[in-house]
Amino acid sequence: MLRATVAELNDPRRSEPMRALAVETLVDPALAALYTERLDEPVGQLKLRRLRSAQRAGQLRPDVDLDVAMEMLWGPLRHRWLHREGALTVEFADAVFETALNGLRPRARSAASPEPTPRVVREGASGPGAGDPRRRFGTG
Repeated sequence: MLRATVAELNDPRRSEPMRALAVETLVDPALAALYTERLDEPVGQLKLRRLRSAQRAGQLRPDVDLDVAMEMLWGPLRHRWLHREGALTVEFADAVFETALNGLRPRARSAASPEPTPRVVREGASGPGAGDPRRRFGTG
C-alpha cells in the first residue's frame, strides 16, 4: 500500500489537485469536515483493515496500536509529499516501512549483520535540510 501511495502522490494528475485540496482544508473548516468524512476516514479505514489483517496473520504484535502504526507508516510519506522535503520514492517508502516494523533500537550485531553504513541523501532530494546529515536517519 505504501508503494501505491507513492505512485499516486507522484502522478501530476492527482498530486497537484490533492495538494491544493490539502492546503484549502487548513483554511476552510467546512471543506475540512467534508474531506474527512468522504475521503480521509474511508481511506483510513482501508489502511486499518490491512493492518488488522497483518496483525491477525502474526505479522504485527497483538498489542500494537494500529492508529499509531498507520501514522508511522503513512505520515512520513504525506509529510515529504506535502512539504516537498525530498524525493518521494519507493526506496523512501521501503525505508519507512522497514524502520517502522523493525524499530529504532539497535539490534545485536553478528557476522551476518555488519555495522550499518549511514544512508546518503537520494538523488532528487531537495528542500530545506535535504543535505543536512542530521536528517539522514536509518541505515542503508
